[in-house]
Amino acid sequence: MHQILTTVLFSGALLIVCFGYLFCTRVLGKPISASKHPIAVWLLDVVVWPIGIFAFFSINTVIFQFAAIPGSLALLQKLQSLTLYLVSFWLIARGVDLLLFRWYVFHRTGFTTPALLRGLSYIVFIVLALSLFLQSVGHPVTGFLVSTGLIAGIVGLALQTTLSDLISGIALSVDKPFHIGEWVQLEDGTIGQVIDLTWRSTRIKTFNSTLLSIPNSKMAGAAINNLDRPERMYAAWYKVNVSSDVDPKLVVTAISTAVGKCRGILQKPNPSVRLLDATGAPYVYSVWVHYASYLGHFQGQEQLFLSINESLKAVGISPIGELQEVRYARASLNNPMNPSIVDTLRSLDVFSDLEDAELEHIANASEYILVSENTVLLEENTHSTQVHVVVNGSLESSIEVNDGQRILAEQLGVGDSFGWATIATGQEAIMTVKATSDSLVLVIEAECLKPILHEHDELRQKFLILLTERIEKLTNIRSDVQTKRKILSPGEIRRRMERFISSN
Repeated sequence: MHQILTTVLFSGALLIVCFGYLFCTRVLGKPISASKHPIAVWLLDVVVWPIGIFAFFSINTVIFQFAAIPGSLALLQKLQSLTLYLVSFWLIARGVDLLLFRWYVFHRTGFTTPALLRGLSYIVFIVLALSLFLQSVGHPVTGFLVSTGLIAGIVGLALQTTLSDLISGIALSVDKPFHIGEWVQLEDGTIGQVIDLTWRSTRIKTFNSTLLSIPNSKMAGAAINNLDRPERMYAAWYKVNVSSDVDPKLVVTAISTAVGKCRGILQKPNPSVRLLDATGAPYVYSVWVHYASYLGHFQGQEQLFLSINESLKAVGISPIGELQEVRYARASLNNPMNPSIVDTLRSLDVFSDLEDAELEHIANASEYILVSENTVLLEENTHSTQVHVVVNGSLESSIEVNDGQRILAEQLGVGDSFGWATIATGQEAIMTVKATSDSLVLVIEAECLKPILHEHDELRQKFLILLTERIEKLTNIRSDVQTKRKILSPGEIRRRMERFISSN
């Protein structure tokens, strides 16, 4: 009797501890909660649930022994076995859900596994638990599966639409035309973010912050435009209408300048500005750009429109039409290029401290040029009297090696410049620079820089650092042909630059 009482008290204490744990994790949420620390709670569940089951059935075994009901202990033992099977396989399914679907798949792909697939994994493990239990008690598993299949068939006939949604949901989960969290556009033009895929419907959160539930059977048969595939970046076309009285080269230059200044636009792939249609009035210009993502294009698009508006106004063209098509008409042209050139010069680090009058002086000796892809702007082993600044597009510099092959030295993008070393040191160009896309380039005549460099010691120092870094970088890349060209030391670079500044 003493031993039975001890067993009941010990089992009762364990059962109270288990209920206290469940209350803290599922109801109270302290000290830990299943939502904030799911893996930790699952690990504790693996320990606590079996202990609680054994404690519960130990107490009931004692009670049924005293009750002496015929066959009760055998039934209680089977019930305990069934409970252990179900709980054990549920814990395994929970571990698969947390470790495989929610952790491994998410960290590997960055996407959340649909609730439908996770729910099906629980069903598979529960059916497996029931099958193993029936096999352990001598009940044929085939009979259970057949009866389960018959029941499923009857339910399927009664719920054909629901079953169609379930199968379609599984197909969507396997085919993966979208992931949870991606933005999609439906056939009716609706745009939203996929937030879940359940056994019955696909749930989409729209821009109005409303929840749109679409039956999986309809979603599986619909044309879906995934705005985040095949890559996250998002491309857009815009049309700009400008009066046919305005010089097309001026318009393309102004728009290209605006695109080059817009930080919300990716420079790879290269933006494109084209005269699209000159057969009527007004002329139509196309602007093709890429953004980092679909959502990012809203802010980037606003920046682009504002930049185009500012750039066109700077050259005397006033916007008058519909904002959607960005229509423009001819206005008075007043010194059309210098405002944009001054802004470009001010954006360069070497010229950032100059006065407006000095920037105007350089701008008056500068011009924009539009170059097409593969145009060579600087040829190796030739002399140049110009400095080039990339306003929009991309270029690359290359070096000829001993065997006559060319190797890539550097990629040049918006704000990069070249030609400094050639005009300051008097040496022939040590690299070839060509456009890898249609580009807008600012060309500065070197002679206009001499009086400004003469007046600014700090600017000369920036100039010297720029020259030294560029020459050292190219020299290191070209290590196998260094013997073909005299390598200038920093001191020699400084002396040659001083001669350039003082020369008439």
